[in-house]
Amino acid sequence: MSDDEQGVPGGKEGGGRTEYPGPRSPLRVMQIVETLAENAEGTTLARLSQHLDIPKTSVLNHLRVLANAGYVSLRKSVYVLGPAALRMGIMITANSDALAIIEPILQQLAEESGETTILGLLDERTSEVVYIQVVQGRQDIRYSPPVGTRRVLYSSGMGRALLAFQSAEMVNNYLDNTPLERRTPKTVTSKAELLKILDSIKADGISVVAGESLEGLGAIAAPIFDRMGQVRYAMGVAVPVSRLEANQESMVAMVRSAAKRASWAFGG
Repeated sequence: MSDDEQGVPGGKEGGGRTEYPGPRSPLRVMQIVETLAENAEGTTLARLSQHLDIPKTSVLNHLRVLANAGYVSLRKSVYVLGPAALRMGIMITANSDALAIIEPILQQLAEESGETTILGLLDERTSEVVYIQVVQGRQDIRYSPPVGTRRVLYSSGMGRALLAFQSAEMVNNYLDNTPLERRTPKTVTSKAELLKILDSIKADGISVVAGESLEGLGAIAAPIFDRMGQVRYAMGVAVPVSRLEANQESMVAMVRSAAKRASWAFGG
């Protein structure tokens, strides 16, 4: 069995060693990042090797990969966390706070509307919306996406709610470089028409989509503003088109109210 396929020891705290089953490499990488996070002033290769009880050559190989990806930086012979790791930490903290703040608002919206409610996060790297919290509705026929579901921005209700409040440069770059595929017969694929829709969403503060991302599925979504006026999150309801058409006015009011409460909680 190779060195990277055996159980990996934990840090040498109090002289003890903790063995973990499975491949070494992924856990070693996380241990290196964790150790650097605990040492704001940085640490040397020798200290990392000693603390983690890992050969220097192995530590150095991992550090080189992490440095190339921006997760680690070398400063005056000591290693510190790089900008990519710091961004990830900020996102983890922000998402954790968001879940705690938004959950009761999503729950209330689900109870009021009877529909599935969703909190979405803008993934700037992939230009998609990621569902990070889902509260199931009480209807027998309902949309039940798992947490982690991704949707394109141009045809989904939540995606448009996010896209409409980004910079003009970002919007144009996204529409110019994203294949605007016709996902259903109702999907809008014209850049000019999409820009008009986004302008309307920005003016009204609400995004309504009926059967453009998935046939038969509608959505009403609204942006959540932070204290800087930025929009990284959106929330809304996913509802069959038939119920959307019958209850659109009341659902729009519910989503708008919920998003305003969420923005207020974020300082927006």
